[in-house]
Amino acid sequence: MTVFNELFDANRNMFREDELLIATGNARHDTFTGGVRFTAESVMDLVAARTRFASAVRLAMNGNSSTGMLRELLTPHLARASGVQGLPVRIHYQAAAASCEAMLGPDWKVVPSDEALTALRLALSPDSVSTVYE
Repeated sequence: MTVFNELFDANRNMFREDELLIATGNARHDTFTGGVRFTAESVMDLVAARTRFASAVRLAMNGNSSTGMLRELLTPHLARASGVQGLPVRIHYQAAAASCEAMLGPDWKVVPSDEALTALRLALSPDSVSTVYE
């Protein structure tokens, strides 16, 4: 992959060893090597890619959950506190007598970082937290 100076300089902080980057650009046949040459036009880290391409963070909850617990879980990861756009939180509530799905308001958007998703999975369960791509 080729990254030209202008793109590299504008995103220097993202280029770190052992860090995943998502790049968009153009791929074309390289007549010199006989392979494929990819020229990056933009790069983003995983949080930016999730924010751009995902539609929500989905939490599956049952009747044992409370709004206070949910507030405590989400507050450290709210987007409004970090200046990041964030993703809406979609709650899938399932109890013996009823089920529903609701989207939390815009003040409750979360930063979809690995740390946030891991913390939510530890508090709820690994199967209860997912990133929704629609």
